[in-house]
Parts: sequence; C-alpha cells; structure tokens
Amino acid sequence: MLGTVLMTGLVAWLGWLIGFSPVLAVKSITVYGTDRQNPAAVQDLLGSELDKPLARVDLDRIRQRVQTLPAVKTADVVRTLPNTLEIRVVERVPLAAVEQGDRFALLDADGVRLAEEPKAPAELPLITASTLAEGQKPVAAVLDSLQEMPPELRRQIGRGEAETQDSVQFTLASGSTVVWGSSEESARKAEVLAALVQREASVYDVSAPRTPVTR
Repeated sequence: MLGTVLMTGLVAWLGWLIGFSPVLAVKSITVYGTDRQNPAAVQDLLGSELDKPLARVDLDRIRQRVQTLPAVKTADVVRTLPNTLEIRVVERVPLAAVEQGDRFALLDADGVRLAEEPKAPAELPLITASTLAEGQKPVAAVLDSLQEMPPELRRQIGRGEAETQDSVQFTLASGSTVVWGSSEESARKAEVLAALVQREASVYDVSAPRTPVTR
C-alpha cells in the first residue's frame, strides 16, 4: 500500500516537474542556419515562449511562426533539455532582382521578395519591368528557368524577360540573346546552352533543346 502511494506521488511529482515546473522552462532560444536572416529577429518573434515549460511548447506552431519570416524557407524546432529551444532554419536564396522604382527587390526561386537594395546586385540576373507587368506566370517561368541552370551558367545571365510563360528570353552579360521558350525541359536546355556558349554567337536558341540553333 505504501509503495503504491509512493509511486503515485512520484508520478505526480514527475508530471509537475516536466509539465509545470520552472526548472525545465524555456530560458534560451538558439538559432542555427542563418546568414541573411538576423537570428535576433527569430528570438524576438518567439519571446513569448520564454519561461514556458519546455514540454508544453507547441513546436509546430513555433515552426509556422518562424516560416513567416521572408528569408526563412523551412524551419525545424527541437527541445533541448534542460532549458533550450533550438531553431534550425534553411534560408531562401536570392535568385534574381527586379527593379522597383529607385530600388531593386531580390526574389528567390518561389518569387518571394527577400530584401530591397539601392543597386542591382552584379551577381544576380535582372528581371525586366515589362515581364512583371504581364503578371506572375511569366515571372515564375523566368525564375523556374534560372533555377535549373548551374551556378556557373547563371552567372553569365544579365537579364531575363518574358511576355508570356512560354516566351522566356535571356540576355547574356556578353550581349548575346538566349531564346529559351517555356520553362519546360529547363534542365536539358541549361545543359545544351552551357555547351553552346563555348562558341561565340549573337543568338542561342534552345527553345527546342534537341535541335538548338545558333546564329
């Protein structure tokens, strides 16, 4: 009988310790994987989680909150005893820039605006304003096409434009034109273009990647 009482008391005490005691409450929030995203902004966003019992913290809700930050693509949240929440993020990566008045917005592969810069970053292709005026589908087609290019080829792209989602066109830093067409078969088109640009031409047409044309 005494053993049962003691066991019941121990279970109750453990339940209190884990679920309600300040001994195992959140005292620190550690953020990993940030480069563009200020980790302090993540910590400030989750400030209301401090002093909550670690076991009672809603990890899924925290993950969703962190993923509302523009620079964060995905987040993973882990409890670490005795008092820490670990936030591990994968950031969105700028893929292209678009002119917005006197500034330039940086877009990732999903078209999410990550930041604005006073000058167009030299390392990013510029999507022309005419493409933006046509709506989201042409922009998405340009971004999808850029995403499939290997970095060394993408660095040669100066501008991207498209009047429709099937009429993507690029201008190389050299001034040559790339007729890309739709974003379908972009991986194959990128492979073909990487080979073609080894030879000087004014136009590289890879819209039909099995029968490319240069002139």
